[in-house]
Amino acid sequence: MLSLANITALNIEVSARCNANCVFCSRGQKARKYGTHLISPDDFKHIPDTFVEKLRWVSFGGNFGDLCSNSGFPEIVNHIRRLNPHAVLEGDTNGSHQDERWWTSLGPSFKQGAMIVAIDGLEDTGGLGLLLVRRLVVRDLVGRREVGNEVAVILVPPRRVDA
Repeated sequence: MLSLANITALNIEVSARCNANCVFCSRGQKARKYGTHLISPDDFKHIPDTFVEKLRWVSFGGNFGDLCSNSGFPEIVNHIRRLNPHAVLEGDTNGSHQDERWWTSLGPSFKQGAMIVAIDGLEDTGGLGLLLVRRLVVRDLVGRREVGNEVAVILVPPRRVDA
């Protein structure tokens, strides 16, 4: 029987905002728009401490939006770490928001897990948009190298823009 006592993993979407229009993203397959919802650090703190303390794994998906569009994300991560220093944290992002300091602040919390940076193009930009984003991400990886054990950058062809 499912109960809170048996749940040891959490997949949470801290944002419904995203600036990309990735070909493989499920956002484009949904029947309704997601809006611009964010889970604030105060909202997250409504999750009972005893629940967070026993989690083994926390994933910050990216199915609804991008975690880096939530400026309060580091505070959420720090709250989890204060309550549960052993949980494995993972995240998926296009990495296009925030500065090096913001990303570097996440490094200690993701050492056991991973932060996946995946990009496949921005809306209405075609191949040029992909090249611009690639340059920005490669430039900013200096800050991201402290995030997790490794950073994976996945580049696939952008959505075809028909004339």
